[in-house]
Amino acid sequence: MYKFGFQLVELRLIGSNIKDSYVEFKPGLNVITGPSETGKSFILDCIDYVLGKAKTPKKIAEIKGYDEVILKIRVNVDRKNLIFKRDLKNNKSNIELNNNGVTTSLKYKLDKNNNNISTYLLDLIGLSNKKLKKNNSNKVENLSYRDINCLVLIDEKRIIQEKSPFYSDNIINNTKYSSLIKLLLSGCDDSNIVEVDKKRKEKIIAKNELILNLIKSFESEIPKLCNKKNIEMLDEEIKALDLKFDETESRISAFKAEFILKENIFKALREDILKNENRKSNIEDFSLRLDLLEQHYKSDLERVEAVAEVSEVFFKIDNRFCPKCGLNLDEKLDENYNFHEIIEACNTEKIKISNLNYNLMLTKKSIFEEKSNLDIEIEKNKLEYKNIEEEIENLLKPIMIKSIEELIIIKESIFKLKEINYKKEKIIELEKMICPTNFNKIEKSEIKIDEDIYFDELSDLLIKNLNLLNIDKSNKVIFNKKNFDFVINGKDRNVFGKGVRAILFSIIIVSLFEYCKKKNTPHPGFIVLDSPLVAYEEPEKNNNDLFNFDQNFKDYFYSILSKEFSDDQLIIIENTTPPSDIKANIIKFSKNSSGRYGFIENLN
Repeated sequence: MYKFGFQLVELRLIGSNIKDSYVEFKPGLNVITGPSETGKSFILDCIDYVLGKAKTPKKIAEIKGYDEVILKIRVNVDRKNLIFKRDLKNNKSNIELNNNGVTTSLKYKLDKNNNNISTYLLDLIGLSNKKLKKNNSNKVENLSYRDINCLVLIDEKRIIQEKSPFYSDNIINNTKYSSLIKLLLSGCDDSNIVEVDKKRKEKIIAKNELILNLIKSFESEIPKLCNKKNIEMLDEEIKALDLKFDETESRISAFKAEFILKENIFKALREDILKNENRKSNIEDFSLRLDLLEQHYKSDLERVEAVAEVSEVFFKIDNRFCPKCGLNLDEKLDENYNFHEIIEACNTEKIKISNLNYNLMLTKKSIFEEKSNLDIEIEKNKLEYKNIEEEIENLLKPIMIKSIEELIIIKESIFKLKEINYKKEKIIELEKMICPTNFNKIEKSEIKIDEDIYFDELSDLLIKNLNLLNIDKSNKVIFNKKNFDFVINGKDRNVFGKGVRAILFSIIIVSLFEYCKKKNTPHPGFIVLDSPLVAYEEPEKNNNDLFNFDQNFKDYFYSILSKEFSDDQLIIIENTTPPSDIKANIIKFSKNSSGRYGFIENLN
């Protein structure tokens, strides 16, 4: 039996006037399975919270009425049961420890008196008073259980992450977690590192890190194709683009001048058409009035002719008696009444009206000719107007738009190249600003260890486990110190799809636990993996991927782990049910009335 760490026995939620909700764990493989929304991931969250997590578990509606969460564990070395209890809703609360009836209050965060959950758990694991290097200045800090917890409680988000399984979410802690893995592999911590010229070196390193980050930032913004080009090459490209820009701009200016000329002609034609159409409209109105005047002249002429004719006839009659009443008309006429004068006046009026009518005819002829000319002019202008409009819309405008778009693209390219040039110049300037850090070498008195040996051994274990899982083609695994992650058959782990990443993440965590048992170095003694198989899709037959997964890989995954973890504890949280023939403690949630609905008793 592995002498370090502990195993989980039971997780329980309690409250007033409400039925307890609990799950029991056993040594070996435990599988918590069932549909979504049955509280599976909430179990991991609660375990994490009791073991010192600062944030309370997810506030789901179903925990209403529950006040406290209890975690029972069994210590590996003496098989003693310990019970931890914590307020479910107050993240500032202490953790109550019950050790064989003796109750102790442990703070959830570190304190000077070491009366906290972290110190207590590290004692159980065998990692008390260990120190880890925090940064490149050899600054060290005490190991916390929260540091090591991320290697045993793997939630569904972290399990598919691209970065190293050994790193937390905070990139600042990468150096510390690198030291932690070396501690687990070798058993040696960083207590003996001596920090010399701390302030001066820290300032220089901080300055250098800032400069390197700026350089990295500038380099990340430079396109890959431009990385190999020096400043002189970029200058030549900028000059060529400047020349092309000038040529395009000149071409646009010429098109613009022609466009403006055509547009002015276009506007003038439109104005002429409007003016001529207005004039034509006026002429048509005037013609109507002339027609009316002509009718008046005709009517006047007829009236004058009638008067003259009647007067002449009346004058020639000898006996002027009214044929109706027999009245003598001569007696009624004025003595000064002169028929000759009336006839003469009528003739004069006829000549006058005829002259007016003649002039009227001349005027009508003139405006008719003007209207005809206007019709011709308007038609001609409209035709020219249409031709120019089509030329502007179909020829000049598209050319102008295309040329302007080309100019914009050239301008953007020039701007980008100038920006890249500027960044390359800044990189050169920044590189000159980097200060050497070996001005006063930090003397290290720590125990020298050959890290490569440990990582090679861990890589061999990983190969063994990949082969056990019937994943062939996995015959070469090396550890990449730069990424602090594994390279499998020449391919970085982080470039695989998330389904394969989750499986590899799980196997790496399992292999680390196995390594610690084999070398008898400290480890918490259990692992909880949330959703290692959810994102994985079974491959098609004859798949030529880097890995050749078995068609029934998920079943095989459970089968192998049940054999490998016969005494040591591995808890898997998954949506799918494992095969019934494996040796495992299967906790199945159904999300319906048949069987257990979920973790929380009142979930249904």
